[in-house]
Amino acid sequence: MRTLHLLPTFHHDIAYLRRCDEYLADCEKIIDEALRILTAEPDYTFMIEQVYLLDWYWEKRPDRRSALKRFYDAGRLTVAPGMWTVPDLNLPDGESLLRQVRIGKAWIAEKLGGEPRVCWIADCWGHPPQMPQLARESGYSGYVFWRCMRPEVQQADFVWRGLDGSEVPARWLARGYANLRFPTGAAAINAEELRFSNTSAGSLAELVAQLDSYSARGAESDQLVCNGGDMAFPQASGPAVAGKLREAGLPVKFSSLEAFFEARATAGGAALPVVEGEFNSALTGAFTSNIRLKLANRACTERLLALEKLAALRGRKTDFDPLWKLLLKQQFHDTICGTIADGALQDALDEFAGLERGLAGMESRIGGVDAEAAAGGGAAVAGWFNGCSFARTAWIGDGSGDGARPALLELPAHGEVAAGAATSPAGGPGGRLPEEFVTPHYRARFDPHGYIASLIEAQSGVECVSSRPGPFGSIAMVPDSGDLWLNHEGPLNGGGFESSLTQNKPDPLERGSRDDIVTCGPFRPAITEVRVLFAGPEALVFEQRGRVVFWRQSAEFVTTVRLCAALPRIEYRTRLVPRGKNFRLRAVFGTPFTEGEARFEVPFGVVGRGPGEHAAQRFVDLGMPGGNGAGLAVLNRGTAGHAVDDGAILMSLFRSVAMDYKAPSELSYADGVSHEFNYAVQAHAGPATAELVRAGADFNSPLLPLARVQENRDGFVPEGADSASVQVTSLCLADDPAGSVAVRLVEMAGTDAGVRLRLPGKIGQWATADALGRRTGEWKEVAGAWTGRVSGHRILTLLFRSTHPSA
Repeated sequence: MRTLHLLPTFHHDIAYLRRCDEYLADCEKIIDEALRILTAEPDYTFMIEQVYLLDWYWEKRPDRRSALKRFYDAGRLTVAPGMWTVPDLNLPDGESLLRQVRIGKAWIAEKLGGEPRVCWIADCWGHPPQMPQLARESGYSGYVFWRCMRPEVQQADFVWRGLDGSEVPARWLARGYANLRFPTGAAAINAEELRFSNTSAGSLAELVAQLDSYSARGAESDQLVCNGGDMAFPQASGPAVAGKLREAGLPVKFSSLEAFFEARATAGGAALPVVEGEFNSALTGAFTSNIRLKLANRACTERLLALEKLAALRGRKTDFDPLWKLLLKQQFHDTICGTIADGALQDALDEFAGLERGLAGMESRIGGVDAEAAAGGGAAVAGWFNGCSFARTAWIGDGSGDGARPALLELPAHGEVAAGAATSPAGGPGGRLPEEFVTPHYRARFDPHGYIASLIEAQSGVECVSSRPGPFGSIAMVPDSGDLWLNHEGPLNGGGFESSLTQNKPDPLERGSRDDIVTCGPFRPAITEVRVLFAGPEALVFEQRGRVVFWRQSAEFVTTVRLCAALPRIEYRTRLVPRGKNFRLRAVFGTPFTEGEARFEVPFGVVGRGPGEHAAQRFVDLGMPGGNGAGLAVLNRGTAGHAVDDGAILMSLFRSVAMDYKAPSELSYADGVSHEFNYAVQAHAGPATAELVRAGADFNSPLLPLARVQENRDGFVPEGADSASVQVTSLCLADDPAGSVAVRLVEMAGTDAGVRLRLPGKIGQWATADALGRRTGEWKEVAGAWTGRVSGHRILTLLFRSTHPSA
């Protein structure tokens, strides 16, 4: 006989229409009431999403700790997903997602003595294709989501297969996470966006029939009915009403996600369909809204990962979790997506500023240099640390300041090098912009406005630049009447069925004609000055000054362009001040590859994508049809939103939008606020997945200043041509008495790779681990190097230590 699993819960917005502290006051009352009902009603269950909230409640209410533990032990109080927060899954990197799980599950294991087994991602808009592997490697046996179901799939119960072939049982909440509301005097929060059924037998039967229509097993299957909603106060009438529903013949039962998946796994009936690929994209305006948050997140994440590596290689046991917790809080889906009101936005900006101060202090403690003084030129820097797992050439000083000269530094993989080893290329300031600049990687020609008119990749001889739909590298303005979620139009109907599906509609630069009744743009920039800052045979640095304007909407900008013979990429830094409301700024990179497939880096992978705007991690690539020929990639440092249309890569830099209809959100327009964007282009001969993954890491990973250099270190470096597609995405000291080092290897190109990982001389043993760093295999002997194969798209975590643990 089937069961209707009732799941009492509530969706806790860490920050949204109100500030975090304001929501926490209500959360305390919600948990108090849930514990009261759990005490009074032996059949009742309740689920809490985020460990951030549990930790806050645990510290504020020590009198309730025993009750939390008692009901958790009984399986009546559950936690899902048990991450520190419920993050967005497209904008944070893969390492951040794993830190969410590791820190959250570690707290639960310590305080409550258990581990969540279902990854509940109720209200995030996007699920990248490595999530099945991340879930499995993190100890999850089920995955639940609402938004971003693909229209051609629309299956409630299925098996999700990821890039590497990992599979996880999945459940789509076809009717959202707020299905049922028992009689109560409490007001429904955000009721305009929710679709509750009442609790009559007929109404519930109708809801169940709707859910059955999305299941491959139909009415034979158990169903999951969510009794919750945004900040939903528990309804004490629930147990009594459930009893009456059972008397009416409806097999309802208060339950948990674990119980639902266990029942589904043991049930008979038709085999569940297997669905491959990702569930993206929707609500794409959120890729760019309040862009300052995205830029800060990327910078802080890269700096924190580099600091972890430096501490591990120097053997400095350091607790990074307080910094991670502050960063992970900002990766809560509404916060990092920028879909928040003024108070919450100001809090997030302030907390990012606090995080940057914390990172500077950590950098000073580990590297020995006052980071802020070093940035301002007021502290002596003896050397630099390279956090990349491959050797790189880095700019030290870019020649963009008056009298400044660019300098280049060669850094070994995971290595340190003296600052005095930097070399300055020949050349000097001033002069006219040359017609072309030639390097071993490309031949670039410029027009009089400083735009690249031609970019010929050296190895293939292929032209990689087109002047359509605008000058290459130009900044265009388009009107944007959307809100913080939607490009072009709004407001969002957040509770409508369409908002649960992907919305991959083309997003070209030119959306209409000059004769339409609605002005769609684009509005082109006017360049007022091109100034050469440094010119020589090995390096060229110049800037464009200009303005793009439509009536009272405008943006004045200065774009610095850097070219270097030693680097395959061409770098851009744009500083701009937007004025006005309701517009979007897009950087335009036209190519001749109108028939090629766009490939986006996603957390721990690279995937092809079709029309519409999507979020990229560090790069988007567009090349010749088939993916094996020449192409052009655009690298970014936090400007995630990209659309590819008719051969052009369109990167969204900035949106001036808000959600005034919901809450005060004037700050989201960022009127008059200075912004800085860093991005780059890189032509390649193709196929270039491994090359571009390295290019993106190189462009994003900061050099860390050092007071003393420890050169000639061997630091967990992949070697050999076969390992070029394997990245060391994380290197940190594990939280165990043996002083183990946890190393994460990720194969990014989708091909099996033989890896030789060069080890420090002190390493004598290794073992496999899950993605949270928990050992899964026996310790084995190793000396000099670890060798093994990493299958395509595999995320492999290894532990290394120097000696046997003492007896």
